[in-house]
This record gives sequence, C-alpha cells and structure tokens, in this order.
Amino acid sequence: MARGSQEAQAGAKSGLAQAGRFQTQAQGNYNALVPSLQAEAMNPQGFGPTDLAAIDTAGQESFGGSPAGGVGQGGLVAARTRNAGAPMAAIAEGARDASRGLGEAAVGTRVKNAMLKQDQRRAATGQLGDIYGTDVAGSNASLNATAGNVNADSQAKEASWGWAKNVMGPLLGAFGPAAATKAFRG
Repeated sequence: MARGSQEAQAGAKSGLAQAGRFQTQAQGNYNALVPSLQAEAMNPQGFGPTDLAAIDTAGQESFGGSPAGGVGQGGLVAARTRNAGAPMAAIAEGARDASRGLGEAAVGTRVKNAMLKQDQRRAATGQLGDIYGTDVAGSNASLNATAGNVNADSQAKEASWGWAKNVMGPLLGAFGPAAATKAFRG
C-alpha cells in the first residue's frame, strides 16, 4: 500500500518550485530596478539644468518686459500731457514690481525644483517597498501552499495506517502496549 498522498507530495514539490521561481524573478527584478531606484531615492534629479535655465529665462523675459512697457507708456503719457515728470512715479513702481516678481519667480522655481526632488525621492522609496512586498508575498504564498500539501501528505500517511490501528486497537485496549509488543515479538 502506498505511503502518503502522491498528489500532496506533487503539490508540495510544485509549491517549492514556484517559490524558487518567485525568488529567482525577485532577484532579477532587484538587480534591474533597485540600483536605479536607490540612486533616485538618494539623489533625485528634479528639473534638469536645461529645464531650469529655460524656466529662469522665461521668468526673466516676462518680468523684464514689464518695466519696458511701463517706460513706453510713461513716455506716451508725458507726451500727451506735456508733463515730463508725471509718469515717473508710475514707471518707478512698475520697475519695483517687476524686480519683486523676478525674484519671486527665481525663488519659486527653486522651491518647485526642491518639491519635485522630494516627490521623486518619495516615489522611488515607495517603489522599493512595493518591489520588496511583491517578492516576499509571492514567495510566502508559494511556501504556504507547500506547507498545506505537506500537511495533507502527513495526514494521508497517517490514514494509511488505519488498518493496523483497527487490528491492534482491541489488543492494545485489552492487554496494554506491553502485551501488544510481546505478541509481535513472539
């Protein structure tokens, strides 16, 4: 009579093989992704230097045009009113506003770059955690299936001795374990 369950033994072997495949796949994923994600987590790039330069230039062009427009408008008002001193206060205020705006734009770009770097760092760290969780969960699920199959195999092996328990049970009950041992030894 066969010992244990061949299906349970095959299931246990299959679970171990699947766990091995998950571990191999996890190692491949680790080798491909983790170094890049670690570098991103440790030193996020943010905007590239070219992008930063383009953003700064756009801000400078935008705020640089404001005072020029104010000077032109002031000249037009002075010509119309024949009062050369009238628009000077407005032109000066326009220049101050443009200067403030230019400073805010430059600082704003740096703040947004720092926020982008933090987002990149957070995303890379989260992805590292996801990779770890996926790999560990898949391997653990396969090993858990293996444990269930080993348990089923053990139960099948135990059940295969049922006939002996049925024959020996009354003998053990009537005379005790010592008498049953003596009966077998002759």
